[in-house]
Amino acid sequence: LADTTMDRSGLLGRIEGFGSIMTQGTQLITHPTTRQLDSTAIHEFGGLVTDALAFFRTNVATALVNSSRTVRNNTMNLAYYGAGPNTNELYLAAEGYPAVCVGAGPSLAKNIDLLTNPDIRKNVIVISAQTTLKPLLARGVRPDFVTALDYHAISSRFYEGIGNVDDITLVAEAKANASILDSFPGPVRVTQSNYMDRMLGEDARPITPVKAGATVAHLSVYLAQYLGCDPIMLIGQDLGFSDGLYYCPGTAIHDVWATELNSFNTLEMMEWQRIVRHRGLLSRQDDMYGKPIFTDEQMVTYLKQFERDFAKSPQQILDCTEGGLLIANTTPMTLADALDAYATKPVPRMPMASRDFDTNRLAKMVKLLERRLAEVEEIRSLSQRTVPLLEAMKKHQRNYAKACEIHDKIEKNKKKVDMLEDTFTLVNELNTIGAFKRARADRAIHHQEMDQYEVQRRQIDRDIENLEWLIQACDEGLQIFRDALKRTRDLYKQHRKEKTRV
Repeated sequence: LADTTMDRSGLLGRIEGFGSIMTQGTQLITHPTTRQLDSTAIHEFGGLVTDALAFFRTNVATALVNSSRTVRNNTMNLAYYGAGPNTNELYLAAEGYPAVCVGAGPSLAKNIDLLTNPDIRKNVIVISAQTTLKPLLARGVRPDFVTALDYHAISSRFYEGIGNVDDITLVAEAKANASILDSFPGPVRVTQSNYMDRMLGEDARPITPVKAGATVAHLSVYLAQYLGCDPIMLIGQDLGFSDGLYYCPGTAIHDVWATELNSFNTLEMMEWQRIVRHRGLLSRQDDMYGKPIFTDEQMVTYLKQFERDFAKSPQQILDCTEGGLLIANTTPMTLADALDAYATKPVPRMPMASRDFDTNRLAKMVKLLERRLAEVEEIRSLSQRTVPLLEAMKKHQRNYAKACEIHDKIEKNKKKVDMLEDTFTLVNELNTIGAFKRARADRAIHHQEMDQYEVQRRQIDRDIENLEWLIQACDEGLQIFRDALKRTRDLYKQHRKEKTRV
């Protein structure tokens, strides 16, 4: 076997496009003679493929579980995306200057204080995950940017009591919970979203995309690349539980836990409970210094994503965490040495954004949501009317004339849905389970020997099940769009009133 076959990030890059298919059933078969000649390499390669399958399963499971929340959060942030500041002004705004991406790993406590030196701080762009904003501010370090993409409203608590942050910009994906964008007291910019562009249709504004992040840590790196920063230094990216800790001391989650602390339930105990909560997913590995460390399947998935990304990164990536798992395709270095080598001149002032919305565009958003609601209602009605037609098609399979008559009625409904293509695509984002089941049914039909009538019957059953899932997706979409319409209409009224008063 060639050495390149043992490159985990390279393997992921080559087979990632087939990930969803591989999760539906994959068996590893090895050539007996090759297994005897080089059993060690075969075993190692099999381990890489197994790791890749775990990565794909995590991604598919996340998509299935989070599809509804993703659509809801996106739609509730329509005002920010369609009528507020975006990231265009930031593109290559710090080209050639170093960036420090701050994660919340336990090792952050080792080197975070280096950024308190004003002579160093002015020479780097600092990008913080929202979990580390409070620890930075508590030490007198004011990051340039904070990144957010979390689904849950509890993340808005990261911004409680942080004071004036007019000089710090929140860069959020549109899929982040709306309460996060509402709660941040400083300027907010949103990144490009394919879903939101489809939602806006012809009213979409061109936005140079920032790569979508799996976590705020990934988004921080992608933002640094978007800014044009080089090199990019990582701190607090343990990707494991260094010293038996989950978070760096002083992170905002500790404030959330504060009400639960007592003589019998210490912070250290809660850290350990957070780690062992999913003990079945824990694994013991060696950290960058060769010492044993616990990590879990989720952290390993994030590690693989980093390694895949860094293998293709044109920027130099410096792992300055000084702890945790070794990240391939990075250069390990202490933060002090990295700052001495690269933080040698002041970075330019970053463009600032306001918290104002364009009221004219907000008015368009209101009308857009009203139209989308009507179109979802139409898709739901057409789907309901098509299900009995498919049942009739199955009943009259062998009656060619009758089947053709039913088929024509189905095609008329299909053409009406095709005219609502944009809204149909939006609703299908809520139908991930139905789409997954449809793909699995297609594979089962393809790989079984059946006569043409049995194939047709199985296809009709597949289509009926898919339509039933689509009807449920429409029901959910109607509720989401109604909530978004109320929110957007309220924001429009509020901002129009404020501008009239001014």
